[in-house]
Amino acid sequence: MAITMLLVLLLIVLICYAYKYRKYKDKFMYVAMEIGSNKMTVRIRCLRLHSAFYAYTFSAARQLQFVGVKIFPQRLKLRWDDFLVKQVLLQKEFSLPNSV
Repeated sequence: MAITMLLVLLLIVLICYAYKYRKYKDKFMYVAMEIGSNKMTVRIRCLRLHSAFYAYTFSAARQLQFVGVKIFPQRLKLRWDDFLVKQVLLQKEFSLPNSV
């Protein structure tokens, strides 16, 4: 009986934790890179941003210079030196990470 109560309590705690995590995660917006062809594409989250979409400006003078794949540990290597994200209100600039 005690083990059953403990398992039920553990299940309730896990459900509450998953709900809070999902609410926390929904506060963010992501810059995603879409890679693929006309038949299949994959979206990869590259940069996590706070606030809303209209609070940022995006700019790039050139195209993406390099995309590579590292097998172990699994990473996508990127080089896009002049891609900038600017937070309009705080005047902060962010760049794309080199590894995702």
